Amino acid sequence: MTARADNDLDRRLTNDGISVLKEVVGRRIPEMANVFQIHSGPMGRIQQTAIIAGEVIAYQGELTVNESLTKLTRGEEIVATLENIDLSGGDIVLVSHESSLCNLLTYLTNEDILMSNSSLTAIDIESWNKGAGKLLWQESPNSREIKRTSAFVDQF
Repeated sequence: MTARADNDLDRRLTNDGISVLKEVVGRRIPEMANVFQIHSGPMGRIQQTAIIAGEVIAYQGELTVNESLTKLTRGEEIVATLENIDLSGGDIVLVSHESSLCNLLTYLTNEDILMSNSSLTAIDIESWNKGAGKLLWQESPNSREIKRTSAFVDQF
């Protein structure tokens, strides 16, 4: 759901992608009422996603660009850039590629969770320690079910 561009950093969301994003985030507005920070990866469409999601939930703060929120970044690498955030201030939204967010979810919850484009997954954490997170919910364009890898048949 991204438009073509010469440089992957410059790709933008398509109109369809924007519509799906607004729909998915819009379904979870009540659960996102306490967001006090939004962190985005450096790519154009990732930042665009974060800005649009922030608009949908009426977020009033600044967007923080976090260079670790890129493709295939390991969970512990992302945590190293976030561990100074006071978690008692409210909820934090992280926007990136599904690969790095899946790595982070696995690190924080000790569960293998799949994420598709335009999906949201919420976890409860009181610390950034490995395994300290509790999976709360997942919302995607077609489902509200949490997508665990154990629910998929190994095709190899």
